[in-house]
Amino acid sequence: HFLCLQFEESHAGEESSLDGAEAFLTELGSLHEGMMFARYLPDGQADILTGDGATLIWTVFLPQSKPNQEDELLRELKSWVDLVSSELFLQLRIGISRNCDGAPSGYACLQDSLFALLQGFRFRPEDRVYHYNDLGIIHLLAGISQTAKDRFLDHLHAMDRRAELAPELKETAWAFMKNDLNITETARSLYLHRNSLMYRLDRILEITGLDLRRFEDAVLMWLCLHLLH
Repeated sequence: HFLCLQFEESHAGEESSLDGAEAFLTELGSLHEGMMFARYLPDGQADILTGDGATLIWTVFLPQSKPNQEDELLRELKSWVDLVSSELFLQLRIGISRNCDGAPSGYACLQDSLFALLQGFRFRPEDRVYHYNDLGIIHLLAGISQTAKDRFLDHLHAMDRRAELAPELKETAWAFMKNDLNITETARSLYLHRNSLMYRLDRILEITGLDLRRFEDAVLMWLCLHLLH
């Protein structure tokens, strides 16, 4: 696998330094035979990754002996994120390529890892580890031109008044879709009474014309919120 790692200063009050990133990777390299890493700056794409803090991007080649170790790899990389946060006081995001066995070239795998990092962060900023194979419909959304996006949104009456959706209603819409349109699970995740959740869903319907309890309307809302993100 190729990995694309983005280290970012957290600005959470702790003293952090991007200098620790290289030492961290060097230590990891001593634990993974054949691991290689290098600084990398994505041409014309770094602006997507720029947050409040300084950013440093490294690429890593991580040999993997068995193709069925994906779950183990994901667990390890998530432990890297936690370790960097607790020890270096840095935020770490990781894009993961497809398994390089059978790929056209190493460069193609490298581009996979960069795509996973860029688009994963763009569409799922709350996550920290993004696997190329797990991006699903994001592959399609990332390839849609801005003209096509605008044309699609123009056809949706709901989005003409999207500014009227209060932040709490947007949060409710995201949570409801993330919980597979399940009333009970959504109410639990938002610490809401079931009736309060139903009231919010009714308000979203009143404002946007979309009833998120209907699968088709939920799909439209999901697409719109992602395209507008």
